Amino acid sequence: MTLETGSPSSAESFQKLMYELLCVWHGVKKQGEAVLEEGEKKKVVRKMICRLLVELDKRIANLSSEIPSDSENTQKFFEEWAMLTWNVLCVTMRLCPGGLLCAASLPSEEERLILAPLNTALVKLVNKAYPIRAPPGITESDQSYKRFFQYFGQTLHTLHNFYSMLDSLTIGGDVHEFVADLATFGDTQLRLCIETFKEFSNQAGKNFSFSFAECCRILSTAMQGERLWIAARAAQVQRMTDYGPLAFEAISPLIAFYTNMIYTLGILAARLQGFRYESTLVRNLFVDEDPVFSLVSMVFAALELLLSDAVLATEPSTNAILVTNNLFPMQCGALVRGVLFRDFQVQVVSEETAAQVQVEMRRQKLLQHAGTLPSFPSAALLAVKPATGVKRNNATVSAVPFLLIYESSFIEGGNTAHKKSDVNSKESVFIIPTYNSKHRFWSGSYPHLLCTTRQKRAMCRELLNVYLAAFANDQCSCNFKDSVLDSRSAQIGKRPLFYFHVKATFFSPAGGIASAHTLSLPFTIATRRNQARLLLSYRQKIEKIRRSLLS
Repeated sequence: MTLETGSPSSAESFQKLMYELLCVWHGVKKQGEAVLEEGEKKKVVRKMICRLLVELDKRIANLSSEIPSDSENTQKFFEEWAMLTWNVLCVTMRLCPGGLLCAASLPSEEERLILAPLNTALVKLVNKAYPIRAPPGITESDQSYKRFFQYFGQTLHTLHNFYSMLDSLTIGGDVHEFVADLATFGDTQLRLCIETFKEFSNQAGKNFSFSFAECCRILSTAMQGERLWIAARAAQVQRMTDYGPLAFEAISPLIAFYTNMIYTLGILAARLQGFRYESTLVRNLFVDEDPVFSLVSMVFAALELLLSDAVLATEPSTNAILVTNNLFPMQCGALVRGVLFRDFQVQVVSEETAAQVQVEMRRQKLLQHAGTLPSFPSAALLAVKPATGVKRNNATVSAVPFLLIYESSFIEGGNTAHKKSDVNSKESVFIIPTYNSKHRFWSGSYPHLLCTTRQKRAMCRELLNVYLAAFANDQCSCNFKDSVLDSRSAQIGKRPLFYFHVKATFFSPAGGIASAHTLSLPFTIATRRNQARLLLSYRQKIEKIRRSLLS
């Protein structure tokens, strides 16, 4: 396959091409698009991959092979290298999935022609990679990092030895012994490397979506990663009080942390996938199973765990009072550049439910296993106002360019009118990602949402039983009330608080999809009648919290 020469396209064009490819691959149906037949889908995917290979070659050629002396250029290199590497792995793992080497699972000749230049690109990226470094704000002498760095070096050394053994292997007894050695390597060195990586990333970059009280309590004793999150939350509170722009400097350390972490994992994943390609598709060493697939999967699982909280909700931004049926914007974004999202699901949850979301996020981190969080009940209904037009003819929501309409009909067609009685209120809304060219990340942004009503029975009994059953084995106590309003009825003069719970679904390099979760700052919901009174009392409380955070 001959690649064109010339300068690479912008990062935005490259990322959008990759996003469109994955949407077609996973059958994400957008409004107004026809459903592709399987044969037509394969043609479109193949054509888009060919375009992607051209851009990959250009962008890799532009990567500098000299290690920069300043941290800013090092960070830029880490971002570009990680974005290219994980995108190559996204395509490779979808062309060559699974661990069985039967005829049905092996790539076709056409797929092999695509896998070859993808592997070449991966080799070039590995050759241009810089040595890993501790994330900004963490010294090389940090004990947790030193422990991980030691296991990381040993793992790469052993993997290099496996590479060297490929030439001397012959079909027969040597291969069986080689497979046994690979299994031992996975159970010992690689597992220790991944476990110490998880421990380090949890300690250095915790995001437990701290409440304001927790922020005040741990500020004096927080570790570096916790301080990064507290600084980000404090900047959001500051914006509430002075209505200024959100300082990007408060968010950039978090982005730098996640970038450093996925760069480190990318080196390990790229080397393992290169070894997998060489041993299975080039040398055909294995007969029934691919023993390297399980090793690569361990790295992908660590990546999904790392990204499970790598999103930030920036709304509410300047006003923490939502007025029913008044429009408000919604913005949430990724803290990792290069991760491709399928959609952002936004719902309003009560303070009690937000605490349970927090518990689930913590448990996922402590168990060191990325899993699917249970469904959470909504405390208010949301609706989408069309970006253009005012129609009262029972038209479908075709005028909403940012909203994903799935075949499973999360959101049915309905009126595009702006009155409460005409919009389709939902437990949650889905926003497709848009690319922020200024800061080079994917975000879920929509300018016109409205909260139509608080739900007086926020949790149906069936959903409550299912949710409680999920905690039965762990003997967790979840004493939910039937109603958000009822739970506050005994507290005279105290309004219920709410949070935006954002579930960001992204395309995993492992070949499937995974999700990240976050909670917004708290807010309250008012009617138009009492919003002025609430605004005064809430501003006083926000100012008190701001002083506590910054003192």
